[in-house]
Amino acid sequence: DEGVELWLKQLRGQHVVGTIRAFRQGVEQIRDAELDKALAALDRGQPAEQVLSNLARGLTNKLLHTPTMKLKQAGEEGRDEHI
Repeated sequence: DEGVELWLKQLRGQHVVGTIRAFRQGVEQIRDAELDKALAALDRGQPAEQVLSNLARGLTNKLLHTPTMKLKQAGEEGRDEHI
């Protein structure tokens, strides 16, 4: 039955909701911290171009750090299905 299949699919997906929520909260904390640093730099008179460049670099580095480390770890452990 199509309704049962939909219900089962939703049920299987529920276990990741907490993980997704935690991931989003972590990313939002990174965003807020980097934005605070950028605004403080602007207040100190740093050139906007430099502040934006630092903001972009900081966001990129912080957002990619954990996934990059997890991919490296999975590769080292032979867990190719996670790569």
